[in-house]
Amino acid sequence: MKFSQNLCSMYKYSEPSLLSLFMLSPWVGQLIFLFGVMKNQITGSKLPSKRDILSVLFYNMRTVKLTLHDSASLVFDECQIFWIKARIPIQDRSNCVKKIKKLYDEWRKLDKNKNRKTDTQKKIMNTFEDNLNDLFDIAHVNALNIIKIHEDKLFLIKQREKGRHGCMMGKDLKLTGLEFRKLSLEKQKAKQKEKHEIASTSTVMYMDYVSDENLIDENLTDEEEIINLESPGPSNIKRARKKIINHRLSAALDKCKISDRDAVHLLTAAAESFNVNTSEYIINRSSIKRARENGRKQN
Repeated sequence: MKFSQNLCSMYKYSEPSLLSLFMLSPWVGQLIFLFGVMKNQITGSKLPSKRDILSVLFYNMRTVKLTLHDSASLVFDECQIFWIKARIPIQDRSNCVKKIKKLYDEWRKLDKNKNRKTDTQKKIMNTFEDNLNDLFDIAHVNALNIIKIHEDKLFLIKQREKGRHGCMMGKDLKLTGLEFRKLSLEKQKAKQKEKHEIASTSTVMYMDYVSDENLIDENLTDEEEIINLESPGPSNIKRARKKIINHRLSAALDKCKISDRDAVHLLTAAAESFNVNTSEYIINRSSIKRARENGRKQN
């Protein structure tokens, strides 16, 4: 009985009955200075505390025989599950792992000086032990501004208080449904945007193709130039006879600095908008170029 009381006093446990629970655990004799027994995983319905972090960290280091860095990484992987479930943004992985290592260094420094009986050392140890049940806070710096749901903000504020008030309950089906519909809408918008971009690319490729054909027909005479920008129509080829460029139109194209190639597209679109049969008019780059050059000579 004297042995039990001394051991409980060493590890800051006021009730000897706690020792019997530890003696039944598979890690008998693995009580750790200040915070008690090791654990193989974080449990509960609250965000992890500093005690939870150290308990799992020491289990990974002393039982699984991992390095400090690997143990801290595994602890972070387990810790972030609770923060994701609480829908609270967290810091970068590297910063969180450093914070876990820093907590371990604080404990290690106290463990080295545990035999010192000075008032300052006792105060430091008591402060560290009192803070073990506080939240191991890895929330993003602007978490309260990023979180949109008031209940989530309130939960983080309460967890940061002494005693970590509040706990996580079951899944919010209403909120989950809203998020699912929002995600579906975003996917639908993305598909529509992708289809629009493909259609725009196809239109540009078609206009370039028409322009290239106009370049090939540059050496043809006016009687041999055939305009057939629309595929529908009779199979018999009809030669264009009417000229569309006059002196005034030529001057307007020069004033607006419209190239011969762009003039083909503009005149064709204008003719179609007026329900004019474009196959009757000579509309191609070479004809427009010659007509504009003649107009400039007359000026």
